Amino acid sequence: MSYDPGKDGWFGAGWASFKTGHIPKGFVPPPGNDEALKEWLDGFKSAFADYPDEEAMKGILDGDPMRGEAFEDALLRIAPEVYVVLAERGEV
Repeated sequence: MSYDPGKDGWFGAGWASFKTGHIPKGFVPPPGNDEALKEWLDGFKSAFADYPDEEAMKGILDGDPMRGEAFEDALLRIAPEVYVVLAERGEV
């Protein structure tokens, strides 16, 4: 059984993109589909919060939760095409 973001939902596609560190083929929302983009970003943000990087974990344990990779940096690294869309809108 394969996952189809268009049918199964974009939240999981965003989550999987963060978790795997890249966007699997077909896992980026279609241009102009704001609802799909919102769902994708919600999934990406959820995985970002659920799986902090090593430096962020050290910061959390040391009482400095601002350490680690910033969300915008993770988005740019993993999903530059999504980052560009949001930057053009002034949302990042």
